[in-house]
Amino acid sequence: MAKRERNKFPMLIGSFEKSDAEDVRVELDQFHDWNVVSLAVWYMTKGGTLAPRHGGVVMRVERLPRLITLLEKALEEAIALGMLADD
Repeated sequence: MAKRERNKFPMLIGSFEKSDAEDVRVELDQFHDWNVVSLAVWYMTKGGTLAPRHGGVVMRVERLPRLITLLEKALEEAIALGMLADD
């Protein structure tokens, strides 16, 4: 594993709106000796700052290809079942 670059991590890859009050964020980070990816729900606090909700998913980046394969399969099935518009 490459040494941690202090100003580089956590690295926000992107986010999307989950609801009016929450976003889902994808970040790359390092935890101890592991390179990890996290998917977390963030919300706006009463003080006006973004904060992560408890929970979410943090896993080693080596697991990303399998996760992506399963998400692609879930998307295909959702479309086939009419759960999601095919666009």
